[in-house]
Amino acid sequence: MFKKCQPSDMGMRMKIVQGIAKGLAYLHEDIEPKVFHRSLISSNVLLDQQWDPKISDFGLAKLYSPAWGITIMESLGYVAPEYAATGDFTEKSDVYSFGVLIMEIICGRTPIDRTQHQPYLVDWLKSMVASQRTAYVVDPKLPEKPTSKELKRVLLVALRCADPDLEDRPRMGEVLHMLEPHDLLLCDDQWRKRSRDISSSLPTRELLQEIETDKRNRKAEPLEKMALKSN
Repeated sequence: MFKKCQPSDMGMRMKIVQGIAKGLAYLHEDIEPKVFHRSLISSNVLLDQQWDPKISDFGLAKLYSPAWGITIMESLGYVAPEYAATGDFTEKSDVYSFGVLIMEIICGRTPIDRTQHQPYLVDWLKSMVASQRTAYVVDPKLPEKPTSKELKRVLLVALRCADPDLEDRPRMGEVLHMLEPHDLLLCDDQWRKRSRDISSSLPTRELLQEIETDKRNRKAEPLEKMALKSN
């Protein structure tokens, strides 16, 4: 989405966020059978000359039917923790990826950037919010910064979508309402509560590291057994 060009102002970026949300809500809630995208990453969002987004590449899409198998998305920066842990994919897993995508659009950072001190975007943003440094998360390429209230609005939506607990993530229909200005007039108490909640949540990266360690241990067990037999 941002490979060749970047929307120059916050209004354009919010238009993209809302357009993607409408597309996902349609796939999840307005058609039968439901469709899960399963690979919602920035390179799978196309932009026309009016900056209207088009969700593309349904090669990994999963129809809401038991006949379809589950394929784990390789782009770990967008993967929901429960999906990485169990391979079980639901519409809330798409919602998580959408939350990461919002962060990418607003912050101008990729989900994984190993040149940064904190390479994982979700963890970095959570730490910035927890330390009350939200003014520093906006893409420096934006010529005009959003107001504090506007920024808190969209970050709250992103953080709710990328909640590590899938039960606490909203459905895409709810996200659409949250993105409407009259539904985003958040009081400071709500923002502070969310800041406290995310500061105590389990970082996504730690969970993924535990999963990878467990995988390596399981792979090593057969080799150990073979070595014992040969002795």
